[in-house]
Amino acid sequence: MESLDRLGRNYDDIVQMVQRLDQKEIGLIVLNLPILNHDLGDSNLQKLIRNMIVRQLSWTAQNERKKLSLNSDKELKSPRKKATTRAGQLSMPPMLRVRGFE
Repeated sequence: MESLDRLGRNYDDIVQMVQRLDQKEIGLIVLNLPILNHDLGDSNLQKLIRNMIVRQLSWTAQNERKKLSLNSDKELKSPRKKATTRAGQLSMPPMLRVRGFE
């Protein structure tokens, strides 16, 4: 797979999916995380490192999704400043007009 965050929608989903793959002894190759693909020679050390990286990146992915969602909601709810038209011409909002330049 290309990215670890494709395994689930949130932290718990991703961690559970990786645990299920481990239980079934299915290998996981993540293209943008080559450190997970190296054989370290010690399976316990490899599981420890993999578990730490998976949990860290799952947490990061979940927080990024939350931020994107909050920012999207905020943008959709905020009033937009629109330019007004007068006789078919575009004009500046009243507070931005400068005398003599209308």
